[in-house]
Amino acid sequence: MCAGEIELLVSRRGILLHVKDIAEIRKLPVTERLQLVGEIWDSILEDPDLLPVSDELIQLLENRLAAYRADPSTAVPWEEVEREVFGAD
Repeated sequence: MCAGEIELLVSRRGILLHVKDIAEIRKLPVTERLQLVGEIWDSILEDPDLLPVSDELIQLLENRLAAYRADPSTAVPWEEVEREVFGAD
């Protein structure tokens, strides 16, 4: 295979896709590209231990958890975060 070429066979949710080149992926309709991204993401989530987590991120998360445990009243409900980030009502 040359640079920029991949070979994918995705068979899930009733869709079968065989792609050999990134250029082919770019030609797909947005809905199919999004589904492909979802399929790739799902495959990553199947083995989360393979995801690299930096020491800095671990420390940040531990600090945030400690802050929450020290004062749970400072937590922001998900609905409020969602509204602020996504503009959801």
